Amino acid sequence: MKISRLLILLGILALTTTAHAGAIDLDRGHEGVENPNPALPDARDDCYLFGGNSQSYTNPFVGRGNTITVISEEILSMFTMELGFTGEVDLFFYVLHCETLGGAYTVAAESVVTTTGVGQAFYESGPINVVLLPGHFYGIGVAWQDAQVTYVRDPASLPRAWELGTVEDAMQIGDPPPYSSVAYNHFTGAEYSLEICFTGPVSTDSFTWTAVKALYR
Repeated sequence: MKISRLLILLGILALTTTAHAGAIDLDRGHEGVENPNPALPDARDDCYLFGGNSQSYTNPFVGRGNTITVISEEILSMFTMELGFTGEVDLFFYVLHCETLGGAYTVAAESVVTTTGVGQAFYESGPINVVLLPGHFYGIGVAWQDAQVTYVRDPASLPRAWELGTVEDAMQIGDPPPYSSVAYNHFTGAEYSLEICFTGPVSTDSFTWTAVKALYR
């Protein structure tokens, strides 16, 4: 079981690596100041951390997140993203879907949450409850309109395997929400700070637990 899962993940990575065209980084030029007190999410079962907060950027009218796949059917229950802002902001939490990595993504789930910012923290989508299918690509992240929101990430070399599938790239949307269909920039040199939570069957064999433990900071 461990070997077969590893072979499946390596096969997916081999196929998708060729699909990335080495997109530019849309965050360049919007660097922020390093926060000495990074946020930490609440501990939850069946939740997985992505990225980190070694790099920060501030930008209005954008969407940011990560593109992922799963190797078996999973139910995404909710997610959080590490952001920094004060005042009241409408956060658009999206699960975007496409059958090809570089195609136009449509909305699988949208949650608009009017949120009062408390600085850098993990901000929640509320219930999402959308089914993710193997062989499909999902852009998961947050967008906002005219607000100075800081978002954070770690440098990365993508795609890579994670416990339930692959992280394909960083999702960089250069337009404000709402979205109905969007083709976004796929940047493989970074991974944004997200926590994604699931319900239903989640595999816990030792190979995948080793992989996911490396994500926790």
